[in-house]
Amino acid sequence: MKNKIKISHVPFFHVIVAVDDYPAMKKPLLKLMANINNPVDQSTQKLSNQDFFNPTEESREYIDFFIESIRPEMIALFNVLNAKDILIKNIWFQQYKKGDSHSWHTHVDCMFSNIFYLEKPPGTDTEFFNYETQQPYAPIKVDEGSLLVFPSYISHRSKPNPSDKRKTIISFNTNLLT
Repeated sequence: MKNKIKISHVPFFHVIVAVDDYPAMKKPLLKLMANINNPVDQSTQKLSNQDFFNPTEESREYIDFFIESIRPEMIALFNVLNAKDILIKNIWFQQYKKGDSHSWHTHVDCMFSNIFYLEKPPGTDTEFFNYETQQPYAPIKVDEGSLLVFPSYISHRSKPNPSDKRKTIISFNTNLLT
């Protein structure tokens, strides 16, 4: 499993995890998400669908399925990072059709932000902001079916989707328990 986990400190600490069960989980996850319809059109984000603003007590079947599907990778990840456990604080999905975007933002009250790329057309990499140069870093290339883990204080965004294909991510915040 360790060869499926790539840790890098360039341009900042981040981890890319290839999820073995991705081919088997893609269609069921998309089917479970299809029952949710919450577009957002605000000045900071335009999303074709998402469930970030849904009440946390609301049942969202895809979450249990997703967590169970990535459990082996999460166990391997916290072993590599010398953690006893990982606490998932929030979890949500976002879908981007052509032109949809999410502006620069950070995640508070957690150590790490995590993005699982369920559908990822070319040209839809997440961008990260370099505070020193006041410019975006070069994109970190992450494949569809992979999980990107990075410090939650790093400002990031999803530029407008240039593709006619939809981008779908599942994002969640985590804390390491040591």
